[in-house]
Amino acid sequence: MCPICGTTLKEPPHELNPDLTAIICGACGTFEITGTALSMVHNKEDFKEKRHILSGLIRERSERGDFVSIDSSYETNLLPLANVPKDPFEAIDRILLYLKQHSDHPGACVTIPPSNSYPITYSKNQDEFLFYVLEASKMGYLKLWDKDGDCQLLTGGWRRIKEIETPPKLKTYKQSDAVIFLSHNHRDKDFVRQLASDLERHGVGVWLDEAELKIGDSLIQKITSAINEVDYLAVILSPNSVQSRWVQEELEQAFNLLVSGKLKKILPLLIEECEIPSFLGGKIYADFRNNKNYYAELLKVVNSVE
Repeated sequence: MCPICGTTLKEPPHELNPDLTAIICGACGTFEITGTALSMVHNKEDFKEKRHILSGLIRERSERGDFVSIDSSYETNLLPLANVPKDPFEAIDRILLYLKQHSDHPGACVTIPPSNSYPITYSKNQDEFLFYVLEASKMGYLKLWDKDGDCQLLTGGWRRIKEIETPPKLKTYKQSDAVIFLSHNHRDKDFVRQLASDLERHGVGVWLDEAELKIGDSLIQKITSAINEVDYLAVILSPNSVQSRWVQEELEQAFNLLVSGKLKKILPLLIEECEIPSFLGGKIYADFRNNKNYYAELLKVVNSVE
């Protein structure tokens, strides 16, 4: 049986080495697991509450052609990456996208048997998955032909997929309308670079240290001057940034400018769970913790700029 979901395996596990086993599961997908992790999932009492999350993550990665390796750190390194649907509507969207991915053409019949398809929606069991399929049918998104899971996307389903895959239209600006200083810790640089690129692509000017600083510049003077000149300061909130002395000093300067009316707004952008600084506690923040919501949250940032 699969150690993650409990499904009967069609072929025995493949021992890659004494401490690593490869498993091909009809429900979860293909993954490898260390002996230590295998012992943990068998013996931990609370694993049954996380089983569907790990199963869904493996299935999601497998559908993309990625290979998941599970070791003893899976609770801290893998589970937080799981893209669990927030509500039944998001679960139904996952089913529609899966049907599209496996449809050769409009009108094609795709089989999604509940017995091994429930990880697609991170469902706890096949009954929960079947509920989402039946609700999608009631909504006019798909036709369920039989209890084995033979489905066909209907026009309503294709229309919904188009809505899902079309990013929200963003407000556009002239390049000179506003400039945002991105206050961040260097460990969050990958996110910040992507954000800077997307903001500039939609006409919002960005001050980013690595793009503005030149050899020989005084770091403190350059950053202080930049914060004095920009219209907005966006602070990237993460465990890295809230512990950064540089970010704290940039926020203090920005707060003083805000009080004096020289800065329009401080924009909190949350990318990881962390303790938000007290003076930002009452402010509405853009929530970038879930990658799926990236463009919707980007829209909030862009529309906050005047």
